[in-house]
Amino acid sequence: PSRRPWQVVRLFFALLVIAGTVFLGARVLSRYFAISEVLLPDLVGLNIDEAQQTLGGLGLSARTIPSPVSDAPANTVTSQSPRAGFVVREGRSITLEVSTPTTVAVPSLVGSSNEEARNVLAQLALELGTVTYDFSNDIPEGLIISQNPPPQTDVPVPSEVSISVSRGPNVPTVSMPDLRGQNIDAAKTRLRGMGFTSIDTVA
Repeated sequence: PSRRPWQVVRLFFALLVIAGTVFLGARVLSRYFAISEVLLPDLVGLNIDEAQQTLGGLGLSARTIPSPVSDAPANTVTSQSPRAGFVVREGRSITLEVSTPTTVAVPSLVGSSNEEARNVLAQLALELGTVTYDFSNDIPEGLIISQNPPPQTDVPVPSEVSISVSRGPNVPTVSMPDLRGQNIDAAKTRLRGMGFTSIDTVA
């Protein structure tokens, strides 16, 4: 009986230590898992680069959507979602509609490959249209000879640009003669006289 008060005191302090540990642990975990919230600013009218920098400084990211608005400067934010004044959590993606030119000057594609032309057109919101092939003594095989519309022509966005690709020089064709029964040397001489440069024989 004389030791019972000390046991009560020890139990009280033990419970106090446990309660303090639980409380501090809960505070630490709540701070660790808490996600900060920010007030979304008004981005309409800003250049897309400025808008992305502003969002990046707030811990947000931007998802852009082209918006062909004729009365807005190119690369300007025309609308945002969520709207300005909304409270959002850090890390969220904000949708921005960005004005794109309604017309664009067609670039020169002559001398480029199909893939190069496709990439250049995509940067201007244009598409590669019909591809035809023709002979050319000036443009190497596989490169573009001509295009339609011509370079520096203003076209609406989006539009297609058709191209003609070189097949290489237009080498004249000949009718193959019947060489069966002829001497090998005589046959080779005749073929060389027709313009053939590589002649193989097989036993």
